[in-house]
Amino acid sequence: MVQGDRGGHRPRPAVRSHRGIYLANRAITPDPQCAIGALTVQGSTAFAPIANNVANDYENDCTGASITISAVGSGPGLDDLRRNPDPGVIAMTDGVESGATPGLNVRPVGLVIFAVVANKNLKLSDLTTAQLRDLFRAAPSSANGSFVVVGRDSGSGTRRTFEQTVLGTRNSDFPASSTCPTAPQSTPVACTVNTNMDLLTYIDRTPNAIGYAEADALTYFPNVRTLSIDGKPATRSATLNGSYHFVATEYLYTAGRPRGLTAEYLAFLTSDPMTARLRDHSYVACSELSGTALAGQCT
Repeated sequence: MVQGDRGGHRPRPAVRSHRGIYLANRAITPDPQCAIGALTVQGSTAFAPIANNVANDYENDCTGASITISAVGSGPGLDDLRRNPDPGVIAMTDGVESGATPGLNVRPVGLVIFAVVANKNLKLSDLTTAQLRDLFRAAPSSANGSFVVVGRDSGSGTRRTFEQTVLGTRNSDFPASSTCPTAPQSTPVACTVNTNMDLLTYIDRTPNAIGYAEADALTYFPNVRTLSIDGKPATRSATLNGSYHFVATEYLYTAGRPRGLTAEYLAFLTSDPMTARLRDHSYVACSELSGTALAGQCT
């Protein structure tokens, strides 16, 4: 059920005066079409903070909507929607998940920019692809130091993106799941965590830890810094000119054609004003890729 009239959408205010100012403000201020109901957006722990920001803005304007963000990982989020095709659920994945998705509608919405991250105690600023390949394996090389090398559990879209775009493999021997040590280590160790926030939390408190993550949350982790890869920084500009490759197209899945709150949330997320607002995040909307080196990423 949807609030308002005009086919179920909230009526827009009339323009009486200062029309130019009003239209200019409308162009930069997200203005959702309000729907009543409950929606769950589940999956990618990397895209979850962005999805949550959009949900908060939507709920602030639309008091009849309740949107829950469930950061369970790309694979588990989509697997749950496959088993239970609920029209009130959106599954978000970093890249296209393997396996059939009968009855599901999928759309790309943008690129998530990831980064290699390390504890500031390591005093690192850049690593080469060759160094990262030596580190992110079942038995990390000691040539670069006694690092705790932290990856994500198998099933993570972020892990798959890192292995494919940075390590250049689909068959890494990095542990599928391995508990990270709580005491200092004198030799390199490979371990995994479940979520983006778990990884940043661990690296923040572990002086010799290195890993990879979606880096928007770094302001909450004062001991973590991003590293460039082969001299290329994890920035929007380096992504858009094609020189930085640790990125993934974010796909959103729904059970059939989205309707009601599901459709309105997706429309709000991909609107021009919201796209402009999200430029402060490690994210580039599909609508911004035209004419860039990444124009084919959202096809």
